Amino acid sequence: MKTVIIIFAIIIIILTFDFFTISFFKNETEYYNNEISNIIENTNKGYYFEAEEQMEDLNKHWLKKRKIWNMLCDHSEVEEISILLCTSTSALEHQKYFTCVTALKNLDFTIEFAGDRYAMLVDNIS
Repeated sequence: MKTVIIIFAIIIIILTFDFFTISFFKNETEYYNNEISNIIENTNKGYYFEAEEQMEDLNKHWLKKRKIWNMLCDHSEVEEISILLCTSTSALEHQKYFTCVTALKNLDFTIEFAGDRYAMLVDNIS
């Protein structure tokens, strides 16, 4: 009887972790997609000050969530996201708008790919 309870408890823990992981990646991907789209739109319209403020908020959000991404993703992907974020921030600050938009689009693709890939892996486990 104890064995059945222990196995059942382990299954519940795994499924709970899966649920939170999938939810985390879904929420993060949506957040970054919306923020990056807004920054690109403001940059294309010439609203550079607003784009810089949004970029600052995006950097703050990344600094808060990076540890969780490190736990759930491959470290090389997390580093790639950090590099693309720094590249786009630097390009925006130096008024290299084409480079900024290109880096932001790459960032959006990388985050979406990582989120989808790891959400599917966790989904396949459960």
